Amino acid sequence: MVDVQRILQKLSKANRLMERLIDLSMEDERLSDDEKEILFDINHNLSNYAELIMQTISDGEIDLTEMSDLKEMEKKIVNDALSIAKKDEVISDDERTIINELVATIQSI
Repeated sequence: MVDVQRILQKLSKANRLMERLIDLSMEDERLSDDEKEILFDINHNLSNYAELIMQTISDGEIDLTEMSDLKEMEKKIVNDALSIAKKDEVISDDERTIINELVATIQSI
């Protein structure tokens, strides 16, 4: 059984992640269409992740299947962002910065 508090920490980190990604993407005071698309997708997936976390903790017990579902969603968040970044076959420095921060944070979750 996994500690509910640990799962809530995942939610807290995920919530802070989006704010951090927006700050990073705005450092150059420009937001390309590709960056916008990546950020919108990440935001959407993080919302789904938050819902999954809330469902996971709703009964006060977290089993291995629920943990596996969370891990799969974490992979999806990264993979979807990478797919968008690669779709024009060029990953800009700004896109790479967003992806690197996303990966680092997801790995720490």
